[in-house]
Amino acid sequence: MRLTNHSFCFLSAVGLGVMLSCGSATQELSCIHPPVLKTNSEVTVAVDIAGRLESLLAVSKDRLVPEFQQLVTQDFARLSDENASLLLFLNAIDCYMQRGAVGLDLSNRMADIVRTRWAVALNLGSPGSHLTATEVEIIRRSPQSELILARLRECGILH
Repeated sequence: MRLTNHSFCFLSAVGLGVMLSCGSATQELSCIHPPVLKTNSEVTVAVDIAGRLESLLAVSKDRLVPEFQQLVTQDFARLSDENASLLLFLNAIDCYMQRGAVGLDLSNRMADIVRTRWAVALNLGSPGSHLTATEVEIIRRSPQSELILARLRECGILH
């Protein structure tokens, strides 16, 4: 998150969302949006992960995928809901594409990384190039399933 021309700012987890409050501020907020979560502690963790993911925008293109993979390894399991974690990382990939940091080829590789971690967490084995019926069924259990599926389609993982 980059803030410019600010006097004071604070970030707080409120209810199911995240609020950034600034006085006398011109602000550019992150395009990495945490998913809707059930507890404030989960929101706090998701905001931390989103900040770490956003910091990768400053990494060179040749280091982006390895750094992303390291964050997936370190942080995926920090959220208790695997679908929410999947969406958070997919939102980061979407942000990287919006900001021009990655194209479809790298976004596909990154989506494969996070999808593999998600599948392992759910004991599904190694995923193929397309979503299986079981994967779609598990994703559909999430209230954010349509967004998860849309993000996967954007990255070239079809169902």
